[in-house]
Amino acid sequence: MKSTAGAKIKDHALVPQFDLPATGGRRAMTWGYKGLRNLVIVFLPDIRNSESRRILQDLAKRYSEYRDHNAEILVVSKDNIETLESLSKELGLPFPLASDVDGSVTESYTELAPATFVLDRYGELYAHSEFGIDREFPDYQQILDWLHLIELQCPECGIPTWGSG
Repeated sequence: MKSTAGAKIKDHALVPQFDLPATGGRRAMTWGYKGLRNLVIVFLPDIRNSESRRILQDLAKRYSEYRDHNAEILVVSKDNIETLESLSKELGLPFPLASDVDGSVTESYTELAPATFVLDRYGELYAHSEFGIDREFPDYQQILDWLHLIELQCPECGIPTWGSG
């Protein structure tokens, strides 16, 4: 999972901030995670199709593993909040779904959606991948590997270093 042609953000750049209505009566704000958690943002333009449902179910199934890597999952869709609320309840999703009805947030990140972006706790882009007809959603282990790398680079979180004497 590395940079591909559709992304509008370069690796290690800060991502655009956004504030969208989300399931559970919440707001999905990138700065709401700043300094607290790494963030995996998944852009799914049509959340009702079978492939999107499969992705959501897989993310939910492995949610505790993402949390163990100090990460939160945030799914952004062009569907309205009512559709997202209904699907979230139906699937029992433990993470928020955010409504980007006009597509402006999605367009600020990528030209090709569906897409996945892995950010550190300060909003720096570490990895992204567009997927669709000829490309599959990144394997969950790839995402976990990126999150592990991010954690290793955090001096307070990663591998300790010892002096030579």
